[in-house]
Amino acid sequence: MSNEALSGNLKITGLSGMYSGQDIPIAPDDYVIIGRDTEMANIVINQNNSKISRKHCSIRFDSGRNIYMVTDYSTNGTFVDAGSRLAANVAVPVQRGSVISIGSRENSFKLG
Repeated sequence: MSNEALSGNLKITGLSGMYSGQDIPIAPDDYVIIGRDTEMANIVINQNNSKISRKHCSIRFDSGRNIYMVTDYSTNGTFVDAGSRLAANVAVPVQRGSVISIGSRENSFKLG
């Protein structure tokens, strides 16, 4: 199966918070930035939310490895599957179907 077939229909789905119920498409190998700064982020979380950093995290689907790479740039953390906090400033592989929480569980997204 080709990498294109494996990586088809990529999306980030909002599970809780202001993007709840929304599907955000992501192209293979493109970066999506989540944060509260409209100049830095593609997915902008409420600018008054003190738990969200201006540039909170980046998400990229690595088509060569068929896995998401998530990098946390924040003060309050990015969490995977309501548990482990990602190491700061390191691209961490995260499986499709995983849920990431941004700053707290108030804003969570499924990587599909």
